[in-house]
Amino acid sequence: MTEAPGAKMLKVVGVLMAIFGAIGVITGLIAVFGASVSQVLYYEMFRVEIGVATLVVDALVGLIVAIVVLIAGIMGIKNAADVSKAGMLKSLGIVCAILAVIRAVVGFILLSALGIGAMAIVTLIFGLVLPILYILGASKNAAA
Repeated sequence: MTEAPGAKMLKVVGVLMAIFGAIGVITGLIAVFGASVSQVLYYEMFRVEIGVATLVVDALVGLIVAIVVLIAGIMGIKNAADVSKAGMLKSLGIVCAILAVIRAVVGFILLSALGIGAMAIVTLIFGLVLPILYILGASKNAAA
C-alpha cells in the first residue's frame, strides 16, 4: 500500500499549525485577561486611547483563530494518510484561510489606530502560508 500523495505535507504543516495554534491559544488567553494592561501600554507607547472592549474583541478573534488552527493541525496530523478525509481537511484549510483574512482585517482596524496598519498586511501574508500549504496537501490526497 502506497502512502497518500499529500501525507507528508499534511503532517509537516499539521505539526506547525498545531504548534502555532497552541501558542496562539496561550497568548490569546493572556491577551483577553490582560486587555486593561494592554490599554495602558498602548497609551504609553503610542499616546493613543484604545478601549478595553476593542482590545478584548481583538484578543477573542485571535483566540478563536488559534483554536481552529490548533484543531486543523491535529486533524491534519491524524488524517494525513487517509485519502477519504481529504475533503474534510481541505474544508478545514479553507476555514483557516478565511479566518486568517478576518484576523488581518480586525488587526488592521486596531493597528491603524496605532499608525502601523501596514503590519496587518504582513500578518495576512504569514497567516495564509500554512493554510494554503494545508489545502494543497489535502488536494493532493483528494486527487488520489
